[in-house]
Amino acid sequence: GVRTEGARENRNLIIDPRLGDISFAEGTVLTEFGPVDVNWHKSESEILNFNINNLTDTPSMVTLRLSDTKNSLIVDGKSLLKSGKTISNAVSVHNGRVHFRLSPGKHSGRIIPEN
Repeated sequence: GVRTEGARENRNLIIDPRLGDISFAEGTVLTEFGPVDVNWHKSESEILNFNINNLTDTPSMVTLRLSDTKNSLIVDGKSLLKSGKTISNAVSVHNGRVHFRLSPGKHSGRIIPEN
């Protein structure tokens, strides 16, 4: 889901979907910073496509579950993770999850499993 975290003066916006077995989710979450639109779609081939429209003026930390240690991640057309290896200092991987920051605004991306 989408939530805020931290002390009031240093609060962060966290985008951390827990999709489980569902293949599609879409909605608008109203946070204390303002609305955040999210859209997730997992294909039959396990590719996870996502769109985030952060309508606030607060950057967000996005945390996504990786289905495999060899996943690749593309955000806004840029590769951040390739075959499980970080290729950008803007991303980190811990405990089967990938973490990266996004500025306010519209963003799209995908997690692609290794074939």
